[in-house]
Amino acid sequence: MPFTKKQLENYADVLIWGAAAERPKPFKPYDTVIVRVNLDAVPLAEVLHRKLISRRMNVVFRYLPPPGIEKDFFMFSDSSQRKFINAGEKELSQASNGLIALNAPASLTHLKDVDPKRMAEVAIAKKPMRDIWNKREEQGQFSWTLCTYPTEDLARNARLSMKEYARQIAKACLLDEKDPVGKWKQIF
Repeated sequence: MPFTKKQLENYADVLIWGAAAERPKPFKPYDTVIVRVNLDAVPLAEVLHRKLISRRMNVVFRYLPPPGIEKDFFMFSDSSQRKFINAGEKELSQASNGLIALNAPASLTHLKDVDPKRMAEVAIAKKPMRDIWNKREEQGQFSWTLCTYPTEDLARNARLSMKEYARQIAKACLLDEKDPVGKWKQIF
């Protein structure tokens, strides 16, 4: 695991603070927060989930597909499949109060051979959901934050060991501070 237990606790606290920092009103109990997560970031997702549940938030997980599944989707799907929005997605977008994205890509290059037009079809189909979030954000009803969780591919592309890459993230996010949220509040 790239982070210590304490660093994971601190990262989750910083993410919750980050999601709330620009809101005109604080999150309320039973608000809905979507946690979008790559599989490699599950250790952080577990800590984040516990903290959100303890705050009486309703948490909805959206796991992102691993590289092979994502590539197969773009390579073998037809246009109708790429434009498909699953039932309830619009309603979830309208009811959600926050999004915390835990970005931990297992690969940065797995889509290099995919026709960009195929990826654009998906982006265009999902745009109405982003528009809902943007409108809710303008109204102070939605906020979001994101983070990077170290993966071997990210470290390799940065020409760092996994340990050094994780150390850089911990340093940038102030995860080794006694009170990282307090430090972020000072910076903010």
